Amino acid sequence: MIYSDYALKNLKESATKIFYEKGFNGARVADIAKEAGVSKSLLHYYFRSKEQLFKVIMNDSIMLVVRKISPILTKDLSFFELIDQFVYNLLILFKQNKGHLLFIINEFNQNYELIKSELQHLVILMKTFEDKLNELARKEHVPIKSTKLLIVHIISLCGWQIIGVNIFDKVSIKGKNSIDHNISDIRRDINETIVNMLKAM
Repeated sequence: MIYSDYALKNLKESATKIFYEKGFNGARVADIAKEAGVSKSLLHYYFRSKEQLFKVIMNDSIMLVVRKISPILTKDLSFFELIDQFVYNLLILFKQNKGHLLFIINEFNQNYELIKSELQHLVILMKTFEDKLNELARKEHVPIKSTKLLIVHIISLCGWQIIGVNIFDKVSIKGKNSIDHNISDIRRDINETIVNMLKAM
């Protein structure tokens, strides 16, 4: 039992590495088995196909996002506090799990039909966030033309802020302005941008 648990964990870790590097289309079962140090037959013993293994890894990646974000949706927060908490948690996710998020985005663009059932967890999460924002906006008289568009802006601001910081870090000689030192600054800037955007509506 201990061996089978270890073998399964090892296979999933190896599959995650290969899928993150090569995507579903570029990954081969032989590559995953080699990375895990097992035979292809053992891999097929645990997972019937590359598609099934891919869906397991995708589901794990998506549930990481859901587990990080969903607790804030049950808190007693104001409209702007909810946005701030969402921004903070998303920034931490981008910082600690860039591979997970890039994997989800890339496969969404390339293999949507294959992963659409796993994506339902994210759809439900975003719908809950949207409903909560709408409820708080009505209660606090915050003008919103499109809550969906607001959420897209929030996610875009978080993603591009971190990508931008990483780009400048790569070309910086001293490399002192890393994301490790700037979460609070980025969080503040994003929240100010969102407030100003809503005021302009």
